[in-house]
Amino acid sequence: MALFTSPAYRTHLLLFVAFLLFQHGSWAQSVAQVSTDSVDAIIKTHMTSKHIQGVSVAVVRQGKVTLAKGYGLANVELNVPVTPQSVFAIASVSKQFIATGILMLAQEGKLGLDDDIHKFYPDAPQTWQGITLRHLLSHTSGIVREAPAFDPAKIQPDSVVVQSAFPLPLQFPTGTKWQYCNVGYFALADIIRKVSGQPWATFFETTGLYTARHDGYPYHNPERNCTQPGRWL
Repeated sequence: MALFTSPAYRTHLLLFVAFLLFQHGSWAQSVAQVSTDSVDAIIKTHMTSKHIQGVSVAVVRQGKVTLAKGYGLANVELNVPVTPQSVFAIASVSKQFIATGILMLAQEGKLGLDDDIHKFYPDAPQTWQGITLRHLLSHTSGIVREAPAFDPAKIQPDSVVVQSAFPLPLQFPTGTKWQYCNVGYFALADIIRKVSGQPWATFFETTGLYTARHDGYPYHNPERNCTQPGRWL
């Protein structure tokens, strides 16, 4: 389920320009009052203080892009600048798409949020009995956070990652605690494939849930001059 990931990335991702503006007391300002110069100053200050090598910024007002600009470098070694077209890794922000896909299938009656995981993984261990899609969605399954087969630099079937976690004990009884779990979302992504009959990336396109790929942005980035998965600020 590696959306937009690649070991070739070379720049830290700054997710929310709004956060920066708020930090500088700009909450009371309308977007129209935020000049390019003020955005430049704010971004450059944070790039220096946070040691961010590059960032792409967009300001949208009433559905229209009022500013689109790149700062710094996408690839330091090759001196490639960041532009408004630079591709960034969204990392775990991808989970919102996977969750929405599951909810869409539930709304269509093709699965239920309280379906047991064994319905989709009959070979799952008995210790996973009682784990539902709802538990996976809410990070309350008790499954380990990372599976042994997980490798962010490797593209492989989601099922391989999930199955590698089968031998591992649960971290806590299902439903009794919250603990962030990437394995659960690998399973959910794979369940989208199993239920819809198509890879989740194709499912996103055919349902209109996510269409950026039509503009040339891949779900899995090849080795190229693009940005690396960033720090969360």
